[in-house]
Amino acid sequence: MMIKKLLIGTLLISAALAAFKAHSRSSSSTLQGDTILYLTKSRCPYCVHTSPIIKQMKAKFGNRIKFVTLSNQEAEYSHYEFQTYPMVLYFRDGQEVHRHGSMDKRLTAQMMEKNIRNIYQV
Repeated sequence: MMIKKLLIGTLLISAALAAFKAHSRSSSSTLQGDTILYLTKSRCPYCVHTSPIIKQMKAKFGNRIKFVTLSNQEAEYSHYEFQTYPMVLYFRDGQEVHRHGSMDKRLTAQMMEKNIRNIYQV
């Protein structure tokens, strides 16, 4: 009986690991090139203030940088290991190069503008 439980546990872990690897591959293909990933939650008051800033940056830099928003999808972005919302992650060729979170609307806009110019040279 004990061996049967161990075998089932091993199979479940293997299936979960395979699903995570498949998800990582599909997520990384979404983040190829110059990409900004915005992680948000609908009930987060700071996210409500940050979302318009993301839209402004997309309008300004969207022809050069891909913007991806994930909202209320913890399963999709739990592997990014962050502690606060909103979170902005910057990717170059599928690799994370910088991240920041901020609860201050003005500071978020300043940080994003500075990071976009420094990271993507636009």
